Amino acid sequence: MTERTTVDVPPPTVTTVLASLDDFDPLVTRAMLKWPDVPACYDWLALDQRGRWRLQDNLITHERTIAFLNRHYTSDPQGCWFVQNGPQRVFVSLPGAPLVLSLTGTQQLQTHAGRIVSEIKEIIASDDGNLRCLTEFGLGLVDDRDVSALLAELTGSELPRELLDGALASPFALDTPPAVWAARWNWRGQRLRARAVAVDQLERRYRFVSHPGARRATEDTVE
Repeated sequence: MTERTTVDVPPPTVTTVLASLDDFDPLVTRAMLKWPDVPACYDWLALDQRGRWRLQDNLITHERTIAFLNRHYTSDPQGCWFVQNGPQRVFVSLPGAPLVLSLTGTQQLQTHAGRIVSEIKEIIASDDGNLRCLTEFGLGLVDDRDVSALLAELTGSELPRELLDGALASPFALDTPPAVWAARWNWRGQRLRARAVAVDQLERRYRFVSHPGARRATEDTVE
C-alpha cells in the first residue's frame, strides 16, 4: 500500500459567506418568522459536480427555480448547507465541496450561484482526481471541463511548472518534492499555495458536511 505524505500545515481560516434574512426574498423571510419550527428536509436536494441542482437525482432545469435555489443557499454553524425554502430548511448533499467553480465565457471564475471569484487562497489536489480551490466564498470544486484552463493561469514559482502539474495529478506520489507544496504560485497577480489533502480529510479541514442526512441519522442513533 502506498503511504500518503503531506506537508504538515495548520488548517486554513475558512470564511463562509452566509445569507442573512435581508438576503432572502421577502416572502421567504415572512414565512420563516411566521412558522419558525417547520421540520427540516433531508436527502431530497443535491448539487452535482458541475454545479447543477438535482431533486431526487432528477436534474432541475427550470430557470426561476434554479435562481431561487442559488439565492437561498447558505449554511448553518455546523457546516451543513441548505436552501431556505419558505419556512423550511432543505439540506443539500454536496459533491465534495459546498461550491462548484467554473469559468464564464469571459474567463471569469464564478461559483455555481453566479458569484464572481476574485481571490483563490489555496488550490487543493485530492486522491479522488478532482481539483478544488479555497476562495473568498469558501471551498469550491472546479468543474472538470475548466481544470486545464484554470491551471494554465498558474505562473510565477521558482520551480519548473511541470513539477506542479505532476503533483496535482498524483498528489500523494512518494517522489513528489516537498518544495512543490511549499512554493508560492501566481493566479492573476495573487500569491497562493498548492495543497495535497486526502478526500477523507476535506470535511474536517474545510468545515463542511457533504451528507447532512447521514450525519443527522448518526446523531439520532447516538442519542
